Amino acid sequence: MKTLGEGKTKIVLFDEETGSYFLKFKNSITAFNSQRKDELDEKGRINCEISYFLMKEVEKSGLPISYEKKVDDVTIKVKDLKMIPVEVVVRNIAYGSFLKRFTIKEGERLKQPIVEFFFKDDEKNDPQLTRELFEYFELANLDEVEKMKEYALKVNEILKEIFHKVKITLVDFKIEFGRDKAGNLLLADEIDPDSCRLWDFSGEMLDKERYRRGLGEVMEHYQEILKRLRKVPG
Repeated sequence: MKTLGEGKTKIVLFDEETGSYFLKFKNSITAFNSQRKDELDEKGRINCEISYFLMKEVEKSGLPISYEKKVDDVTIKVKDLKMIPVEVVVRNIAYGSFLKRFTIKEGERLKQPIVEFFFKDDEKNDPQLTRELFEYFELANLDEVEKMKEYALKVNEILKEIFHKVKITLVDFKIEFGRDKAGNLLLADEIDPDSCRLWDFSGEMLDKERYRRGLGEVMEHYQEILKRLRKVPG
């Protein structure tokens, strides 16, 4: 297959014979805009399974997704999309960069979910976007911005319910969107412990924050998330 693009943790592949697109999960893990990076055995497999399961649960609600089917332990066949270079972040609990921008207690539950948009640019530390900036840089029209927000809030409710069933709190998460050839918005990229902050009901961190903070046992906790999700009724 032909490699169309490679990011920090995933590779986009194209099969010229069939005209099919694929998303392959790597064992790489990074933090602080790739200033720190490592390879962790089994990470690609675990994240691929978690992301596929959660995306398909989102699809059941009627939201359009890019995933079609898993083809092996680390690869998913996906639809042909033009990605929008924007991270859509939904916050349920005050944590991370939110604390640097606002005076609020770490771990405080927000009165309602907060949706934020950030332009994907590591060199500029992913600057926050306003509606005017979306239009100025022609990233998306205002109808699309509202639809991304609407979809993100719906995804939030679905994920919160799923994780609550397995005694995990969804602190926050980021998602990305792409457009198909007809211009429709589809949920794409990933939903896994790299892109979500997930706390056990005891308060123990289960996600990538363990790597950022040097807490160790990163894959053991990723595996624990997968183990619990496998018990969620299909």
